[in-house]
Amino acid sequence: MIEVNDLHVLFNPALPTEKYALRGVDLKIKVGQFVTVIGSNGSGKSTLLNTIVGDISPISGDILFDNINVTKWSAKKRSLDIARVFQDPLAGTIADMTIEENMSLAWGRRSYGSPWRAALNKDLRRRFADHIKHLGLGLEDRLNSLMGTLSGGQRQATSLLMATLQPSRILLLDEHTAALDPKTADLVMEITDRIVGEQGQTTLMVTHSMRQALDYGDRTIMLHNGKIVADISGESRKNTTVEDLLHLFTQVKGEELDDDKLLLG
Repeated sequence: MIEVNDLHVLFNPALPTEKYALRGVDLKIKVGQFVTVIGSNGSGKSTLLNTIVGDISPISGDILFDNINVTKWSAKKRSLDIARVFQDPLAGTIADMTIEENMSLAWGRRSYGSPWRAALNKDLRRRFADHIKHLGLGLEDRLNSLMGTLSGGQRQATSLLMATLQPSRILLLDEHTAALDPKTADLVMEITDRIVGEQGQTTLMVTHSMRQALDYGDRTIMLHNGKIVADISGESRKNTTVEDLLHLFTQVKGEELDDDKLLLG
């Protein structure tokens, strides 16, 4: 479904700050697979997502969706295939619009091929209330509340729902629980797991937590210095512990680590 071949990304070429963010990344993700991505600061995690979505252009290599080469496609052209949730709960919603107005923007994104708000009517409001009720947060009775009045967790859960309101083949989650407290992060992850399971989207989730990386999805990759240094799935992944990942990371990076939340950025 997603195929990345020998992908290289270079920042600030020919300058003293020149840096390779991705170095020959090869990755194939099957339809419906849920892949978690871990790695330290500067390892290339977010760069990989930004290159897949089209916000960053590689200097070489190819990106394919269903065997179609999309490397030269703009981010806008790719957006009909991709839904995305960002780390910042404020990034995916508009604070001074109501919940239902935000949802109508998400609904109209696919219907009209641009972010125009769908006309709110009784049927659409009923549909939105039904969708948001499944979050289990009681927001179906607050559709007229401004998005800015919600807590970070409520807003991030709503962003996730908005990203999946219309069908898309690919879901990209860029550390979407990193800004939340542990309890709220667990709740958003439970909602994420349920939505991904129900919709069967091909999902790539960057996470700062190795616990999340092993508890969710069916495959985990580790990036370091722009390269994939580990790719774990199947029985091997089932038998892998956080301590195993810590040890692997220590071997790769050559530094002692003792915290599940070391993989930031």
